[in-house]
Amino acid sequence: MKKIVTRTLVSCAALAVVGGALIAPTLATERSQTASAAPAVTTLSATAVSDAAKPAALDEAGAKTLALETAGLTADQVSWIWAKRDYDDGRLEYEVEFLSGDWKYEVEVDAASGTVRSYDQDRKGRGYTQSGTDIGAEAAQTAALTHAGVKAADTLFMETEVDVDDGLRVYEVDFFAGSREYDYKIDAATGAVLSFDYDIEWYAPAAGGEDLLTETQVKQIVERTAGTTGVYTKFQLEHDDGRLLYEGELRSGRMEYEFEIDAATGAILDWDADRD
Repeated sequence: MKKIVTRTLVSCAALAVVGGALIAPTLATERSQTASAAPAVTTLSATAVSDAAKPAALDEAGAKTLALETAGLTADQVSWIWAKRDYDDGRLEYEVEFLSGDWKYEVEVDAASGTVRSYDQDRKGRGYTQSGTDIGAEAAQTAALTHAGVKAADTLFMETEVDVDDGLRVYEVDFFAGSREYDYKIDAATGAVLSFDYDIEWYAPAAGGEDLLTETQVKQIVERTAGTTGVYTKFQLEHDDGRLLYEGELRSGRMEYEFEIDAATGAILDWDADRD
């Protein structure tokens, strides 16, 4: 299915570093299993936790407890829970998974600091019929921001696209705020939050408030690197791990060039040249 993409760049007023902030989601009331019923939008609230409240080092039991607290649940509200130790970029962490009602949770906790580095909540058992109405991209963005407790003015960028997931029309809303990158799936008919996650990204905007490169400037970089001109079959502003970049494809004769270029500095992040 062809995706319809809507992209909105929101100016960043100021990025506040969220040191030990944890997102504690509150589950919505279980939806009625009827042909027309849909899950209600849940509310995500941010609760600051002082460094003193965090354990110096976590064991498996402590990681499970912290993961449950982040989800706003207690042990008697989950049907199963497990954790395993893993390493990511040389850091020891616990990957904790558990199930509660229609929701499955995946939480990654830094074993040394007790920081929640990644949080994922996905609704299961979507056994209901979706109506033909469509809330629109703007309403989907509002639903995601409200759930995350983030103001539009505090986001660096936002991307929205409509897709089909498990037979349901959904809006996929991605945005960056504070030190977190958020990904949401919103029911296109009702505005219900079907899944969401966030990851801590150590992104910092360009010093001195540098403007992004223009499309013309980026194409000049591409053509100078390729040593040729041609037709751009793809060219768009994207983000990856909190970084804005231009992604595209240039076709010249039998050669095809794929590229990713830092939108602030012009650095070539990825380059691939293939002949048909």
